[in-house]
Amino acid sequence: MSVRLVHRAARTTPAAPGPADQDIERPPTLPEGQGGFGQLIMLVPLLGAGASMTVMMLFRGSSFAAIGALMMVAVLISSVVMLVSQRGKATRARVRKREAYLSYLERARTAMRSADARTEEVAWHSDPACTGLLAVVRDQDRLWERRRGDGDFLQARLGTGPMPVRRFDEQGGDDALTETDEFLARELEVIQRRFTTLDDLPVRVPLERAGHVSIVGGPGFRTAAVRNLLCQAATFVSPEDLHLAAAIAPERRRRWDWLAWLPHLADQRQATAEGPQRRLAPDVVTLDRMIREDLRRRRARTAESRRDLTGRKGATPHATMVIVVDVDDPTEQPLLLGDVEHGPADLGLTVLHLVDDQRQEPEDVRMRIVQAG
Repeated sequence: MSVRLVHRAARTTPAAPGPADQDIERPPTLPEGQGGFGQLIMLVPLLGAGASMTVMMLFRGSSFAAIGALMMVAVLISSVVMLVSQRGKATRARVRKREAYLSYLERARTAMRSADARTEEVAWHSDPACTGLLAVVRDQDRLWERRRGDGDFLQARLGTGPMPVRRFDEQGGDDALTETDEFLARELEVIQRRFTTLDDLPVRVPLERAGHVSIVGGPGFRTAAVRNLLCQAATFVSPEDLHLAAAIAPERRRRWDWLAWLPHLADQRQATAEGPQRRLAPDVVTLDRMIREDLRRRRARTAESRRDLTGRKGATPHATMVIVVDVDDPTEQPLLLGDVEHGPADLGLTVLHLVDDQRQEPEDVRMRIVQAG
């Protein structure tokens, strides 16, 4: 067995960004002013004045009654002209506001398209597909680049799918007494639905101290899912921060031959004639014997950390251990990891249970990956 020393340089690759807050203006309200009915009400005093003047003239037998009638008609005509003019102004104001807001939405749409392109580029570079991991391993600057404390530490890519990229925060006035342009409100909803998520982004699974995780589905799906997760984690996280262990039934061992080549599987504390012992067992009982001393140390460190009265909050006291359990009947001989005081997550453990049905899961599953269809 050969030994290769790896120098871990300072990280230069940015992590894939999470959902960002996006400010966006609310649609403008409709122009304020009296509606058609309100403007007709304004004609009532004019009609009353004209009628009164006409009656007075008629009762006096004045020859100017016809002139009064003509004046009343002129007032009515001018009022109608004013009404039509006010309606035209309101319509033009609405059109101007609508065009200005649509131009604003188009500028926002263009900016978000550019931002999505950058997000997709960074995400695929930070979390490449399994076919691109070999190039990362050969790159001295990227191999095992993620450390404890990084935001994407042990965030392993499972596949691709739609992922949230932004949270919209509507800005501007919010007056319930004013009417909003429904057309513009629908346009804003379309943009929010379109740009809240981005399709075909890497979907990552948090493996750090995750406790019991079940992977439910057919044998091919289960093996492929775990292979994706472990290859991603082993590429970006060093054996100092990530330990691997597995209980694989002998009849299923052939699908897991690749696992033995990962340095994260080697227990540097237990040496054999062929090198460090590999934490790879044919059943749960054998694996329990292999990692018993490691679990004892983890319990002691966890208890000591809880007794620390200084209030210091630093890195986790031990490396995360990801355990794969792929046996015929996981419920027949469960893996005893924690105790009354310490659960698997408290001890820095993540246990991947490969099962055909949810009825084979342990009692306290924290996360479930299910085959669709």
